[in-house]
Amino acid sequence: MAKLRTLWGELNSALKARGKQEITDLLLVGKVLDILPAKFKMFKSGWLLFTKTEEKSFQDLATQLLVFAWNCKEGAGSDIKEEALLANSAQQKKPNSAASSSETRKKKTAKCKYCLQLGHWVKQCKK
Repeated sequence: MAKLRTLWGELNSALKARGKQEITDLLLVGKVLDILPAKFKMFKSGWLLFTKTEEKSFQDLATQLLVFAWNCKEGAGSDIKEEALLANSAQQKKPNSAASSSETRKKKTAKCKYCLQLGHWVKQCKK
């Protein structure tokens, strides 16, 4: 990501030095999304659907991509789980008292993979 950003900066600097218009970050974002491997298909769909065009900066893409890749790495050996499906299935199940207390204990020691604070999971993160 850093190398791409450096190359992009050099390209825009050269264009500016020649008196030509710089290329927007939106083109870089599109190229980065285009070269991502197949396992990032879910990420690409979400990024394109839920991010407004004016908010699609390279820095935001890099941040979200790193979080997504880190979450995939944490679940090594298992398939990438879609958070929407997990949230939906959790709402449909009514936990019994034993499972509820077990879940409460897990939640107290759980570490959010987005903000890295204890006591909640990503789907409940306020950030």
